[in-house]
Amino acid sequence: MKGQQGMALLVVMLTIAALAIIVHNNSALWRSYINQAMTLQSESQMRQDLLGAEKHLLHQLSSAPFLSGQSGVIELGTTRVRWRTVDIQACFNLNSLATQPKSLEDGSLYHPESHRIFQNLLSQQGISAENSETITKMLAETIKPDVATKKNKRFVSLAQIWALPVMDPALINTLKPLLCLDGGDRIQVSINGLMPNQASLLSALTEGKLPVEAATLLISNRPAQGWQHFEQLTQQTPDASHSGLAGLQPFLTFKSQNWLLMLETDDTTRVALHSQLSEKNGSYVVQQRHWKTFGV
Repeated sequence: MKGQQGMALLVVMLTIAALAIIVHNNSALWRSYINQAMTLQSESQMRQDLLGAEKHLLHQLSSAPFLSGQSGVIELGTTRVRWRTVDIQACFNLNSLATQPKSLEDGSLYHPESHRIFQNLLSQQGISAENSETITKMLAETIKPDVATKKNKRFVSLAQIWALPVMDPALINTLKPLLCLDGGDRIQVSINGLMPNQASLLSALTEGKLPVEAATLLISNRPAQGWQHFEQLTQQTPDASHSGLAGLQPFLTFKSQNWLLMLETDDTTRVALHSQLSEKNGSYVVQQRHWKTFGV
């Protein structure tokens, strides 16, 4: 009899222990669900805050010229938003290579300016003249006009270029700040967005006539509000470098039309918004938005 009572007591105790484990696990599961819900709610609120900050900044910045590298902080209730502008037209448009070489009457081959500039840019990164020409030809062949439609093809992502066999990691890292893609085939480099580490691009636009050292000095001494026109640029250039600026004007723009507005919440769970903008008729229009979440 006593043995049966002991066994019953043991069963009751095991049942209670099992129920306690189930309750504990369910409690932990529910806490996990609640935390996830709160995180999603918090992230959703931060996304709304970033969109509000974007709208505010577009209105604020449209009243004055955009400058590359502008930054600041916006307080939105309990959310702090850090922002920065990046000029994404301060680079060489690889789609300009779509213009193909032409045979002249004397049988020689005319290489477009875009090809010569790009080859010079590659040469300044330590690539041999032969390899520079090979890389340029390979890229130009990739986007040459379609035989049937006569329309130029376009690179749509720099990943297409980095995947080419001629590209190694060291060359990719060197070229990343110098290259970009535009829908057209023109070269329009934003001179006011160039940084000193991009001086080789400014030099290449002159096909080496303006030395990299002189280009670096010129960019480093740019006025705080940028150059307003080509004459102002030449006035600031030392006389010894004037000849290097010849022919440069057609490849420059003094007012970029393509920008990146980078916004990020200052929180444990950080949400970032990168808005690609284009300038049209004095106002800025969002072309694309890219979201990223950290710390979740």
